[in-house]
Amino acid sequence: TATNEDGSDKYPLGEFDPNYIKDLMKYTLENERKATEAEKAQEAQRAAYEAEQEALMTSWNEKLVPARERYPDFQEKGQQLLDIFESIDEAYGEYLTSTIMSMDYGPDVLYYLANNVDEAAKIVNSGAAKATIALGRLEAKFADFEEEKQKARPKVSKAPSPPPVNKGSAVARTVTPDTDDLDSFESIFFKKK
Repeated sequence: TATNEDGSDKYPLGEFDPNYIKDLMKYTLENERKATEAEKAQEAQRAAYEAEQEALMTSWNEKLVPARERYPDFQEKGQQLLDIFESIDEAYGEYLTSTIMSMDYGPDVLYYLANNVDEAAKIVNSGAAKATIALGRLEAKFADFEEEKQKARPKVSKAPSPPPVNKGSAVARTVTPDTDDLDSFESIFFKKK
């Protein structure tokens, strides 16, 4: 039904017109090309997301090793917290989880929330933006605490250690009986006869 600028039919033979068939073929190929590009872009985005998630998990697992040493009941407390918030929206839960996992002090924040469930509920119920801010504030407390611990430690000097102190090898000798005569002193001191 397309028309030229002068008003005449663009395809006078309808669907059997050679120009219509050529344009239809171009249109079909263009749509297939766009669909293929969109699929490739989606696949690249999915691969990037999976790589990001894998890196996040690796980082999280590295942070868990010292956290489990600091908090022996870390696993149980974390599981209790997850059980409590099992009913929240899955996408929101993933967002909160990835936010905590990406924090430098994420295990400490998670353990704190597991021990303060009311505060954790308040944070979760505040919405994504306010929850992110609240989690950031919690992490800042742990960062400040760690900074204070670093300041409290005495700094070890990089100067070389001092040389050993010589105590000397001479042994003090005393002369008895005490005498003012130098010859007597000499004979007693050097045991001469």
